[in-house]
Amino acid sequence: MHLNLLSLALAVAVGLRWLSQSLGMGRGSWQRRWSLSLGCFALPPLLLLSTTLAIVIMGLRGQMWGMPVGDWSYGVSLGFLGLALGRLGLEFRSLKQTQHLMQTYAPLPPLLTDGVPLVGRLLPHDRLFAGQVGWWRSQLLLSQGVLDQFSGEPLGAIVAHEQAHGHYRDCFWFFWLNWLGQLTPGLPQTEPLWQELLLLREHRADAWAAQRTDALVLAETLVSFVQHCRQTSIQDSPVGLMALSDRRAFHRLEERVEALVQLQSQVSLVSSGSWGVGLAWGLVAIALPLITIPFHSS
Repeated sequence: MHLNLLSLALAVAVGLRWLSQSLGMGRGSWQRRWSLSLGCFALPPLLLLSTTLAIVIMGLRGQMWGMPVGDWSYGVSLGFLGLALGRLGLEFRSLKQTQHLMQTYAPLPPLLTDGVPLVGRLLPHDRLFAGQVGWWRSQLLLSQGVLDQFSGEPLGAIVAHEQAHGHYRDCFWFFWLNWLGQLTPGLPQTEPLWQELLLLREHRADAWAAQRTDALVLAETLVSFVQHCRQTSIQDSPVGLMALSDRRAFHRLEERVEALVQLQSQVSLVSSGSWGVGLAWGLVAIALPLITIPFHSS
């Protein structure tokens, strides 16, 4: 019976992923795009995690709804949970290493953007780099190249964009989303959904920054920054780092610039509520397999 339960969870997980394609991922309102991408990306691994946890809790022996349980499903479930915990441990270790490296950098010089002093760390590097480092309370990290290349309003636009990632706790939330994605790389649509979430994350940061600085300046700065970074940027960001110079942020740049030019600031307003909706559905996905535990008898 446990094997049937595991097979059902896998079938639902695959179905949810294919649902994102049939419903037109990447189209529609921002609220729809956030809800669809977040749900179809996160719910399948959460469902598999809770199902395997329920099977391990119920154990090797006994019956469920009058049907015997087997050793094979227990072994698969135990292996999947072990893989998940091991992967999570590696992610936390990488996060700690990134945070430790962050502390070795000197504080940013006392520059002002719109009358507000810069607070963060200075990366002693001539290449352009701007990012948020950390977990729940992330910190701003700017390279010397950014301070040399930009000043005034453009520098303020860069800082505002990175502050948006800190405001929405993107380092924290995408730490967990990245972990969930690594647990189920073989499920369909994993990479397209992940890229869609990264794009929506940048849209949200752009929109939040546009409410605090000139949107056209932000768009021009974004294009200039990306043009430099295409040739000189640091490679993909490590765990716990949201970087404007991340090569993955170059994806669909034209769409981001058009949104800024059209002043579509509603992105930040509608997408922030999607996290609450996504969290609620995540709790449902976790709870459903666990409520089958009382139906198991030794």
